[in-house]
Amino acid sequence: MAANTESLYRCFQQSNAYARVATELAREQGGSTDGVAFTAAAALARWWWLHDRSAPSRVLDNIADADPAVHAARSRLSGSRQEELARWVSLAWPSICVRAQTLLAAEAIWLLSTGGAKADR
Repeated sequence: MAANTESLYRCFQQSNAYARVATELAREQGGSTDGVAFTAAAALARWWWLHDRSAPSRVLDNIADADPAVHAARSRLSGSRQEELARWVSLAWPSICVRAQTLLAAEAIWLLSTGGAKADR
């Protein structure tokens, strides 16, 4: 478990660094930074997608209940896609901060709803 947590932490650090650079570039070019948080969350979601190894948890319900945007996006997914998403976040959950958890859920929902995750696997 320690090795998994360390790998997740490294992935999170790298994705956060990339998101910061992308934010600065977007600002310098006068563009929107609204979608930049996607970078960090998508990297975490991809990491767990590639290292999937546990049963779904109820953690997604808790996020969706607390965040209307997540709830709305999640409601557009089929039951099996929701279960895939729950597997992604269940192991990462204790290791990352609350804001990152929300971003992870929201952006992983976006990946699933657009089919991006399947294409990357």
